Amino acid sequence: MQSAFSNGSGWGDASAGVSVTDRFGVNGGYSTDLGAVDSTFGHSRALNGGFSYVVRGPTTLNVSGSRGVSGLAPKWSLAIGFGTAFPYLNHVG
Repeated sequence: MQSAFSNGSGWGDASAGVSVTDRFGVNGGYSTDLGAVDSTFGHSRALNGGFSYVVRGPTTLNVSGSRGVSGLAPKWSLAIGFGTAFPYLNHVG
């Protein structure tokens, strides 16, 4: 994806997931800056993972975490979602 703040740089993400059961799935991935390297901080990179659990009907609990491993990526992040609609595709539900 092209960065809105500069030319020649952007962001990339590769991830994979699997449905362990019809109600539970896990996922993991890797994110990094693409293009020009910031001479002070270098590329920002992060590892991420999470799970999805269908509570009842379409209601799902999603938990995702991330660990920044270089650059200005946040050292840790956590996202928790509970409901029926999420702004990304998950592997369960």
